[in-house]
Amino acid sequence: LIGMNSELSTAPLPLRPGETFTIYVAGEGIDDVSLEGISFSSSFIRIIPESIRETAFDVTYPVIAFAATVDGRIQPGDYTIRLQSRSGELAFLPGAITIDGP
Repeated sequence: LIGMNSELSTAPLPLRPGETFTIYVAGEGIDDVSLEGISFSSSFIRIIPESIRETAFDVTYPVIAFAATVDGRIQPGDYTIRLQSRSGELAFLPGAITIDGP
């Protein structure tokens, strides 16, 4: 699951250029993902390093939260979140972020 605004869902996150958002990612093993293990399919979306933390939701698996900034130069489209555990296991959330046009 992914989410924002203190909610989790399966819908893509509608982010806007030039803003900062708190993103939630939930799932089995997510608590084994470090800051270095989170990336995006665009270099115009960046994590604020000191923002990553575990958080509590009413779900049976762990949830992490982090703040991400979206550069104003990003193009409209869908973007993927890439997650890598400390042991090297990879997971992709294709189309998890969507940027609308101006």
